[in-house]
Amino acid sequence: MVKFEEIVQHEPENSTDLKELAKKFNILDVRNRGVYEGKEDAGFDSTKITGSYIPGTKNIPIAELVDPNGNLKSNEEIEKSSSFPYSSLSINDLELKEANFDPKKPCITMCSMGTGAALLAFILGQFNLKAPIRVYNGSMKEMEARDPKKISGR
Repeated sequence: MVKFEEIVQHEPENSTDLKELAKKFNILDVRNRGVYEGKEDAGFDSTKITGSYIPGTKNIPIAELVDPNGNLKSNEEIEKSSSFPYSSLSINDLELKEANFDPKKPCITMCSMGTGAALLAFILGQFNLKAPIRVYNGSMKEMEARDPKKISGR
């Protein structure tokens, strides 16, 4: 687990992003693509939040990695999926090139509250990455409550 204080300690005061943290970590937001891109409602308080994601994060929608029964899709299904734009994603060798995933960097996974982030952390953990994988429990809901200006990406 990673706590809010660890997330924001890398950023300058009054920062509206996580770009400094992103230099040291893969920060993966697993919310669905429409929510991440602001095309679907994220449930944020629109009087506090100006965007739909935190700049510095990368979107890896967890829903696109599982089938309708909740089972992890095979590598072939993921690679062939027309709805999954990361055609270079290979779960076996973790080539998440479209998301600029660096397997040598530690990972922080996040979502709305932590459940989807935990699932991606589990999936990534199956591949024996050398770098640690941590879940930001609380994720976007905690960021909305504690530092809403960071949710500024559009």
